[in-house]
Amino acid sequence: MGEVPIGVCLDTGHGQLAGDLCSIIQKLTGYLRMVHAHDNQGRGDDHQPPGTGSIDWYNVTSALSEADFRGAIILELAGHFEVDRFFSDARRARRHLRELSRRVALHLPRPPG
Repeated sequence: MGEVPIGVCLDTGHGQLAGDLCSIIQKLTGYLRMVHAHDNQGRGDDHQPPGTGSIDWYNVTSALSEADFRGAIILELAGHFEVDRFFSDARRARRHLRELSRRVALHLPRPPG
């Protein structure tokens, strides 16, 4: 029997609270299979939509690209709003991550702001 491959799911909010999220991504290169994407203000596990907290998503998407990440990115958001706002926030977060991923893939400069 061959060796069973091991994969890791990175939780971006937890990684942000633990320290240097991009360094964590680099250390997980080759093992990273999934990302639970959510943001926070650096003090608690808030499960905010990506782009609304303190995580530098441009650097995160760059680090994922450099790690040749090909897995799934799953939004892990808090659901304490009405359903329409929850899904509106989720769609906005998805667009934000897609735009950054395109910029990184094309080596475009960081967006303003």
